[in-house]
Amino acid sequence: MSDNDGGPNLSDVFAPFSDVERTILERFLRKVRTLEASTFAESETTLRAVLLPGVTALGGPAWQVGVDGPSEESVKAALTDFRQLYTDTNDSSAARVLNILKESAKRRGTDSGQRMVVQLRDRGKLLQARDRKDPRGMVLDELHGEMSPRQIIDLWLNGEYFHDDPDKAAEVSPDGGPATEFLRLSLHSAVRDYIAHWKAIGELVSAVLKHPGL
Repeated sequence: MSDNDGGPNLSDVFAPFSDVERTILERFLRKVRTLEASTFAESETTLRAVLLPGVTALGGPAWQVGVDGPSEESVKAALTDFRQLYTDTNDSSAARVLNILKESAKRRGTDSGQRMVVQLRDRGKLLQARDRKDPRGMVLDELHGEMSPRQIIDLWLNGEYFHDDPDKAAEVSPDGGPATEFLRLSLHSAVRDYIAHWKAIGELVSAVLKHPGL
């Protein structure tokens, strides 16, 4: 989406932004950069399985499944900014920022602007697809029933980190065994994927904000 390397001048792609729009873009970019530099984003999450000697389950050997990754403090710190960009109704959400960029490109009315609209729509579709399908979905289907990444994120945000919905809290209880650990792994995977998408949007936003004609 970037125009910086041999592409058209940004003033041919976008119409000038209002002060309110620039404030939203600036806030989005600040949050993205905070997430990029977070301990959570710089860490990895891996699944750990330990064979339990002498224990069987479902006619076979039993395993203790867990997740090795960032501390809960670093996860919650990242999720504080994450949910502001993830929740579509927030002013500085990624969805709102994409709409601001698309509307500006439409107003510009150039061929370059129209191409940018298509690129931004494609980015939005990628984010929507990530909302609906998780790469680890087949494992989760077996252990927990079919769930979308949006449902999994909602479980953790509202059942563990920011609210105390009793039904959702029960689904991510530490007593939930392998199912909870796979849900945790899916949460971490989804959040990192969103940060990567938002980083790409943020690079364009950064170029826009630096452009003297916009």
